[in-house]
Amino acid sequence: MVDNDEHKKRLSESTSEIIKSTHPKKIVMAGPGTGKTTGFLRLLKDRKFNKERCLVFTFLGVLKKDLEQKLESMAKIFTFHGYCNYLLKKFPQLCEGITNSFFVLPALAEIIKEDWKILDGSDAPDFNKNFQSSFESPGTEFFINRSNYYNAVSFDDSVFRVCKAFKAGIGIGDSYNLVLVDEAQDFNKLEMDFIKYMSEKYPILIAGDDDQALYDYDFRSASPLYIRDLWRNGEFEQHKLPYCTRCTKIIVEAFHDIVKVAMQNNLLKDRIDKNFDYYPPLKKDDSIKYPKIKVVETSVFKKDLNYFGEYIKREIEKIPKEEIKKSREDDNPTVLIIAQKPFKGQIEEWMIKNGFEIEISKKSDTYPGREFVLRELSKNPDSNLWWRVIVALDSPNSWKKAIKESATGGLLREFLPQEYCESIILKISNLKDVEEEDTIPMEESDKPTIKITTFEGAKGLSAYHTFIAGLQNGVLPANPKNITDRDVRKFLVAITRAKKQCHLIFTKRPFGSLATPSIFIDWIKPERKDFLYVDKKYLQS
Repeated sequence: MVDNDEHKKRLSESTSEIIKSTHPKKIVMAGPGTGKTTGFLRLLKDRKFNKERCLVFTFLGVLKKDLEQKLESMAKIFTFHGYCNYLLKKFPQLCEGITNSFFVLPALAEIIKEDWKILDGSDAPDFNKNFQSSFESPGTEFFINRSNYYNAVSFDDSVFRVCKAFKAGIGIGDSYNLVLVDEAQDFNKLEMDFIKYMSEKYPILIAGDDDQALYDYDFRSASPLYIRDLWRNGEFEQHKLPYCTRCTKIIVEAFHDIVKVAMQNNLLKDRIDKNFDYYPPLKKDDSIKYPKIKVVETSVFKKDLNYFGEYIKREIEKIPKEEIKKSREDDNPTVLIIAQKPFKGQIEEWMIKNGFEIEISKKSDTYPGREFVLRELSKNPDSNLWWRVIVALDSPNSWKKAIKESATGGLLREFLPQEYCESIILKISNLKDVEEEDTIPMEESDKPTIKITTFEGAKGLSAYHTFIAGLQNGVLPANPKNITDRDVRKFLVAITRAKKQCHLIFTKRPFGSLATPSIFIDWIKPERKDFLYVDKKYLQS
């Protein structure tokens, strides 16, 4: 039997191999919770690079926040579009068509889609898909021309601009001793082109795990094929991190159950084989306290009989205060609820109705609020962008005509009805100054922090207690007769968010219809599961 010292030694050696390596191109295959960020931290501490000479990339804001908390003093940390915006502002030679005082507006794609329909008379192409595929087309040309007119960028188009400049031989003056890249399994072709460019100029370490690829196919044009190609093409020195330092023994074992059955069913065929071992030095106590995955069937689920929400509420109320306190100290959610529509919204309502404070993920690609836009117009009265956004919010008379007439150039406000412009200017002049609020220090609290999200939104998150709700066939997997690799990966990601306890919740009677429990629940060996039936009698007890 291997003792704790042997486990610690093995983990330390696997990280030390990465740190000691002088190979200019390294790739690390690391499953969920295997300590990539800790490895990054050890590497940066060992090398003692100047912060300005070390660059860290990820593609999600939540992952960037986590990296900033742990690495900020040692590296410059960016999302892809954040770094490209930084480059566009710093190096005018990359800016072609926009000034380096451009605006960043996530909703820009929605505005330009509407412009296309007005000017072309047809439905707009999927601009973002073209950008993500690194594909130049009449659609991408139209988008760039309109974003030039608005002097604005959003997300994928800013990366596309920089990649296009790089391909044209336009370089930058920044120099780096090391580039670290996280979550590479979720990159699309555009982002991979960008990383390949960086790998030819600077020493680079790429980390990822094809078991966690969720943003492929129709979601954001990403593909696990890209990280698999990097792993196998011979250019990169290969490394693996062996231990899951996040999850309990039972969750690690369930992970392997699912992978094994998936492969027996001819799924995950191109998967990269990797270690994913239980780590007793950190997880033994939790594994003893939480020895089983809870599988919960409710007799029914509908709005007025929200047994999912009621079960979750009661389980949250049982969480020990010391765990709540520790989760807040660690800046981790105490509870993570993972669900798809329509279950997600119903559970949100139930939890709020019962007095819980819930953090809910919000979309960033919606129009900003009207007062925000008016304030931007007050600072930039000739801005085509902010006039265009206020027009999108107000739909004044003849606004589509103004879009057509301004298509060849000129200030948009000059083509809008004079009376409308004067009304906006009057509103701007009547705006009151926004008083800065005093910062209120966060009070200590014994309330659990609770986050609710989708399977895709769960990426980059972990919590002490995870509830995966609505696990019926038809939800996950979407089609039990045609299970996809992505279905399997969604389930693997979901169960490995839990640091202590994982709950799998389903009903055979959602909203009065009939359903069957997710086949994935059966893929976990019976001895790893603790079954519970929740009905009216249970809830009255």
